[in-house]
Amino acid sequence: MCVTGYFRPGELLRLRRCDLIPPATQVMPAWCVPIAPEDLDVPTKTGSFNDSVTMDSAYTTFLNPFFKVMAKSDDKARIWKFEYPEFVGCFRKATDKFNMKGVVPY
Repeated sequence: MCVTGYFRPGELLRLRRCDLIPPATQVMPAWCVPIAPEDLDVPTKTGSFNDSVTMDSAYTTFLNPFFKVMAKSDDKARIWKFEYPEFVGCFRKATDKFNMKGVVPY
């Protein structure tokens, strides 16, 4: 999701169940994910709120069933159960394993 949607890691780590916007017939054929929902009071890098990314890449279609299950609730709980340091630790392990030192998750 980070790569395909050009998300900053923190933007995705703040993603809540209620933020997943399902496809709508004849309007938007793919799931949408908001960046910086105004109610969280955390703007994007450029200072805006309520931007969104359409998850219509062929690389993210495997996520559609996941989105469908997660969006069944208007729950404001975060989707991911880990924080940024844990994310970065796993990312570093993966880049080290594949000898990709210096690659960062941005």
